[in-house]
Amino acid sequence: EDGDLLHWVIAMRDITRDRELRESLSIRNQFLETLHEAALGLMNRNDQRDVLGRILERACHVVGTEHGIIDLLPPVGSGQPYTVVATGVLKRFAHIASRRGQGAQGRAIETGQRQVIDDYRTWPGRLKDPELDVLTCGASLPIIASGAIVGALGVAFTDPGKAIGSDVLDLLERFAALAAVAIDNARLFDEARAERDLALQITHSMGQGLAVIAATGRVEYVNPTLGQWLGRPDVDALVGRPASDLFSDAIAGDQIPPATVLNRGERMTIERRMRRTDGEEWVAMVSLTPRFRANVPDGVVAVFTDLTEIKQTAAALEQARDRAQEASR
Repeated sequence: EDGDLLHWVIAMRDITRDRELRESLSIRNQFLETLHEAALGLMNRNDQRDVLGRILERACHVVGTEHGIIDLLPPVGSGQPYTVVATGVLKRFAHIASRRGQGAQGRAIETGQRQVIDDYRTWPGRLKDPELDVLTCGASLPIIASGAIVGALGVAFTDPGKAIGSDVLDLLERFAALAAVAIDNARLFDEARAERDLALQITHSMGQGLAVIAATGRVEYVNPTLGQWLGRPDVDALVGRPASDLFSDAIAGDQIPPATVLNRGERMTIERRMRRTDGEEWVAMVSLTPRFRANVPDGVVAVFTDLTEIKQTAAALEQARDRAQEASR
């Protein structure tokens, strides 16, 4: 009555389930963000170390630690694992040569099985390093790409009484799978790049001209030999132009590539007149081979052979023959 507070009325609601759902949703969103970032990194051909670094950073954040590490095996041979990226106190492992079967990471790589350390202080494989004495527990999971073990992802904790449950291991399994995709993609990209470089080396050194023409009739590629024959060393300037610009005898309505090659997927050899930028003409034998994508003709690979000298030699032989016949008469 005099305005003093007499009592409180407290209403309680059990939000345990709601909190669990929010935490689960937060973890799922963070995993999806990591997946998105990794996908962007792969599409942009970012450095493998950067992509794996982001995956490890997110994995550590989701499971609630600052200490993580990713080791990989060399792409060829039977070499020892090496550390690609590490965070927290595990950065000290970056300069320590790993070995198969040793340590949690080495054992995960050797056996292909999860390695869980419940108590680092009593773990037989612990390193005698005072700075690592802060660790209480940890786990390492193998990274498996294309059916082969290529490395391991590990995390460690410093929380007293921390126990690594199945939920943490399941989350780490997802991130290890994501790391496997990144590694597999990087290796496939490196292999494709090596094959492309070899193909470019072959086409650049071949003594014949070569051009790739899209189904739309536009030039996609010209090798240096053909560019030289056309008087166009800047072959990149020819990319995107109509293929008919390469031929001096092309007439309006000419279908290049020919419908026979493009629609039926048949090979074809033709003889065409070409023109250099200085106006000089030459004769080429052009072998047209369809380019297939998903078993459907989607352009033409054209190989040019310069017939100018052959034509000149044939003409000279004909003149010599005619003169010989006239002399004989």
